[in-house]
Amino acid sequence: DYFPNVYVNYLGLAAEVGELGNELKRLWIAQQTEAGAALLDPLPAARAALRSELAGVLASLLRIANDAKIDLEEAYIETMGSD
Repeated sequence: DYFPNVYVNYLGLAAEVGELGNELKRLWIAQQTEAGAALLDPLPAARAALRSELAGVLASLLRIANDAKIDLEEAYIETMGSD
């Protein structure tokens, strides 16, 4: 759901970041088991879930940028280009 309100969309972003964190935590726990420790790269199995969670975070971030009338791509280039 989209609400044109930067504060409501910030709460949505926080929720999406929490969901991403839960997925990463689940992956980390799986790596700690004997079966998980044997995997060289456990990410392929979790890639679809991570892809979905990252897309949710990006969507929420873009909503906030749109609400604030900020060109996020331009801001990113300016910010990262100054390093």
